[in-house]
Amino acid sequence: MGYTNSMQIQHGDLTFLLQDEIPHVTMPFVNDVPVKGPPTHYKLNRGGYKTIEGNLGIRQFVWEHVHDVACAVTRIVNVGSTFSGHKAKICVPEAIIVGHLCTYEGQ
Repeated sequence: MGYTNSMQIQHGDLTFLLQDEIPHVTMPFVNDVPVKGPPTHYKLNRGGYKTIEGNLGIRQFVWEHVHDVACAVTRIVNVGSTFSGHKAKICVPEAIIVGHLCTYEGQ
């Protein structure tokens, strides 16, 4: 009986921790914290992708996504929470989230 509301508590805690990132970066669901990627890959007309200033080896959309992931992870880690390393999927091109296959093109 002690765990009756544990899912609601966890979801409420994650929502509180990530409130500044909702809905433009993430929309947590119980213990899942999906981080949205950028709305575009910044594909150039001449081929290739836009890169960041000062480092032509890093694509703009990767830089933006890594920044968003770092913000979400930092907020959670700073309060003492942890992640399951073998279950964590970070910066993947597609993932199944709450039973839906999510990709760059949508669900």
